[in-house]
Amino acid sequence: MLKRLHAEGVMLDTAQDDDVGVLSRDWQIPMYNLDFSLIQVPLEDLEAEQERELWSMQ
Repeated sequence: MLKRLHAEGVMLDTAQDDDVGVLSRDWQIPMYNLDFSLIQVPLEDLEAEQERELWSMQ
């Protein structure tokens, strides 16, 4: 990611070496490929899960 930021010219001139450490320790999103493709789920399944969640909170 840092190489890409540098290659795209979006890094600030004020960036320092310890900024890399902050990114690697505190990054909130895992840095691996995630599959965000849509999956087909029947509405009945979603409603049943919602119902289970509702009853588990009581």
